[in-house]
Amino acid sequence: MTKRASTLHRKVVIKAAEEAEASTATSDIPVLRKPSTTPERKRKPLLAPSKFQPRSSRLDLETLDKEKSEFRGWVNFVGLSVCAYLIFTSVHNWSFLGQFFTLRLYRSVILDTPTLLLADLGMVTLCFGAFILQKLIVARAIAPRMELILQHLFQSCLFVYCLSFIWLRDFPWLQSASFLMHTIVMFMKVHSYLSTNRELAYQVALRASKISGSGDDWGTSDEEMYKKNKVLYPHNVTLRNFVYYLLVPTLVYETEYPQTDRIRPMYILEKVIAFLGTFWLLYISVEHYIMPVLDNMKTMSPFETLIALLLPFMLCYIAMFYMIFELICNIVAELTYFADRQFYQDWWNSVTFDEYARKWNKPVHEFLLRHVYLESIHKYKVGKTWATFLTFFFSSVLHELVMVVVVKKVLFYLFFLQ
Repeated sequence: MTKRASTLHRKVVIKAAEEAEASTATSDIPVLRKPSTTPERKRKPLLAPSKFQPRSSRLDLETLDKEKSEFRGWVNFVGLSVCAYLIFTSVHNWSFLGQFFTLRLYRSVILDTPTLLLADLGMVTLCFGAFILQKLIVARAIAPRMELILQHLFQSCLFVYCLSFIWLRDFPWLQSASFLMHTIVMFMKVHSYLSTNRELAYQVALRASKISGSGDDWGTSDEEMYKKNKVLYPHNVTLRNFVYYLLVPTLVYETEYPQTDRIRPMYILEKVIAFLGTFWLLYISVEHYIMPVLDNMKTMSPFETLIALLLPFMLCYIAMFYMIFELICNIVAELTYFADRQFYQDWWNSVTFDEYARKWNKPVHEFLLRHVYLESIHKYKVGKTWATFLTFFFSSVLHELVMVVVVKKVLFYLFFLQ
């Protein structure tokens, strides 16, 4: 290059990554900011090389058969036990009530559903503002100092939209919690999309500075990250790429993910059947063991209520985990050709809460690791102890927000349980 970079925004043109290594000619990749050239305060990269790789989920029947896991027989036993329980309970209901199940819970679930779906569609549509914002950043239509401010303002709008709808429409607790949790998921996706692209822009600028001989040394982490991605910034900022990212079951943005070569209809059918069975188990458990206790809470002591709800809640917790992370996530992954199915690890073998928190919900864990813990350390210069505290604090606030929406009170139960 013939001109040395002196501002945060300048044009550096590279035709391809391979050509850039052999030549110092200009190319078509714009550099949006200049990396620091101060040697004693060298910036650490926020992004490590992608950890996504093709792998199956831990309790997937295909995985259990392939690995000849000792869990295979246990999974069969649990499945047969659940089927027997559902059949016997349905027959019992038919004998005494004249119906397989009551419609009380069903009526509460479908209440105001059309409005909820429209509100959720509006929230998802609002998320496309992140793509528009990133396009403006690529076009250098936004000053660098305003990028982060606009990002946080936009993310705040998602919560304002969601909470306003919940309070104004007075949705039932189930619909309110579902809407809020979906909003939290989309909030995490939007944050990861904008933050990761900002870091990618920095890495492109760092590489261009190295080629021109005007910047810091090219670190090992940066080199691996740059070479591993076939789709380079800003060529990843396309509507197709953004829509695909919104669909795949992950909360951490990458320019590309490992993909399968086909969709397996029988695999999806297996997961759908398992989903219907698990949902039926949840429905009957809530209807038979939770709702009667909630109806009689005024006549029961807190201790009696806790004992009566402990096992049903534990059953529902395990069923919800299986339904979301093993069934729904795998169905969505199969339909989107998403090959990395490690949505959880063996959390049932955890001996500490910290280990459990890392293993039971991998998508959220990966988001918190990259965008709360690591960002706190590298971007805001916070120590590891404070970064850990901020990570748990952020998670606790989101959990408590869900609890507030459900019970309409600030109780701090989930906040302190974190």
